[in-house]
Amino acid sequence: MVLLFALLIGVGGGNSNSIQDAQAGSKNEFSLEQKRIEELKAQQKSEGDAKLAERESKKEEVAKLKAEKVKNPSRKRS
Repeated sequence: MVLLFALLIGVGGGNSNSIQDAQAGSKNEFSLEQKRIEELKAQQKSEGDAKLAERESKKEEVAKLKAEKVKNPSRKRS
């Protein structure tokens, strides 16, 4: 009877360790997933910032061309 009880305690202890290992593994997976999400967000933000900067530079270029055209019209109006 004592031997059976000792085996049950031993098996139970082994299970708690494996449960703790599984929990630690899932925490590691969760933190890795969080890290991937943060990296993707940062990448999207940098891509968005680059697109915004490109749009702004195009707007500036168009504004310069319009100002230049006003100063030096190529066609005379009749």
